[in-house]
Order: sequence, then structure tokens, then C-alpha cells
Amino acid sequence: MRYKIDFKVSFFVCILVMPFSEIWKFLEKRPEAFPYGDEIYHTLAIIFFIFSNLAIGIAAAIVFYFMALFLDKKKNYEIYQDVRSDVLRLLYNHINILREIKEFKELKVEKKPGEWFHSIKDIRILIESFYKIHSEEQKEIFKNHLEAYFSIASYETLNKITEEFEADAKVLEEKKNIRFFKHSKDLIESITTMMRDDGDLAIIFDLYIHAKKEDDKRAYREELVKDYYTFLEGTIDLYEDLSAFMESIEKKQVLPFIKMVD
Repeated sequence: MRYKIDFKVSFFVCILVMPFSEIWKFLEKRPEAFPYGDEIYHTLAIIFFIFSNLAIGIAAAIVFYFMALFLDKKKNYEIYQDVRSDVLRLLYNHINILREIKEFKELKVEKKPGEWFHSIKDIRILIESFYKIHSEEQKEIFKNHLEAYFSIASYETLNKITEEFEADAKVLEEKKNIRFFKHSKDLIESITTMMRDDGDLAIIFDLYIHAKKEDDKRAYREELVKDYYTFLEGTIDLYEDLSAFMESIEKKQVLPFIKMVD
């Protein structure tokens, strides 16, 4: 088991302890308030001096630790660019579904000749459109639209969607043990496990695609929509947290970096 120190609490405790040695000196000229008060005062002054210097050393070590972490992350920034490209591929595959859904109608804007079908702008549209679906009523309407999409999607389309999601999830799965940022492993696992051979979404896709009876297809479709919504939400969460951490490195944002670094 890996134990972690809460450096944030330790650092602020050190900052609070540092001034005590100097503040205590202001009481030196005060008259002795009780017998042996002078001896007690100087004893405490020595203790505060020791703790104050210890706090300075610990605080400096914490600052040095995070500086070293920052330099290491900046030096190995390529691994973040690499995993972001993997997450982007997942989101681009989501776009192939969502561009047919009413809530994401802006994704259907025609591209100029020679322009790549998907872009970072499309990702922002996807994420902003998703965040607009916040009430329970809006979520239910969105899920109904998803269900309508899956009901008319061809076998070939559904099979292609499944294969692409499985391939992208497999690539991410191989990188989950790299310490990208705090809780990155949990975020990656939350989506990749759904598209493993034994994952909920992979299984329900397969059951739905091969169902013969309409009652079975309807029941599987409802589960497919629920699992797909969870999968989409997890992908967006991973992308947003990864982007926020990368931005903290690029723009040297100290507090966000410290908050998110693993």
C-alpha cells in the first residue's frame, strides 16, 4: 500500500509556525508575571526557535519537491500530448454518433474543402453541448434521442462503432499505470473497462447487434443508452482533467499544478 503525505496541510502548518520565534521575542521586555516566568519564557523561546527553523526547512523541502515534480512533468510533457491524442480519438468517435443527435446539431456544420472532418473546435462544441444537458429532464430527452439513433443505425454502423471504441480503449488501457495526474488511473479505468471483452458497454453492444426479437432489442437498447451515456461522460471527464493539468504545466499555474499532480 502506498501512503501519501498531505503536503498542502504540512506546508501551511509550517508557514504558521515560522513567525512564532520572532513574535515570541516581543514578550522579552515584559516584566516577569509569575515566579520562574523568565526561565519558562527562555525555554519556550528555544523551543519556538527550533520548531521555527524546522518549519523553514520542511517548507523549503516541500517547495523543492514540487519544483522537481514540475520540471520532471515539463521534461516529459510528450507523454501527456500522447495520451491526449488517444483521448481525442475517443472523442472523435463519439462525434460520429453525436453529430446525428439534436442536442449536438452544431457538429453537423459542413466543413470547407480540404478541412479535416474533426477538429479541436468540434471537441469544444461537443463538451459545451454536453454540459448544457444538466437537468434530469434534459438528460432523459437526450437519452431518448440516443435511443432513436441506435434504433435506426445499421448493423455495419454499430459494428464499426464497437470496433473503434474497443481499439481506442485498448490503447488507453495500456497506459493507465502511468502517473499522469491525480486519479488519472481511476478515470482511465472507468472508461476502458466498459469496452473490454467483458465490459458492460462492449457486451450490451454485442447483445443489441445480434438480438433477433424486437422486445429483446428494445430492452438491450435501453441498457445500451445508459452505458453509452456513462462512457461518454467518463471520456469527457478524462479529457477535461487532462487538459487542465497540461494547461497548469504550459502556463506555470502553481496552485492548479500542486492540486492535481500525483
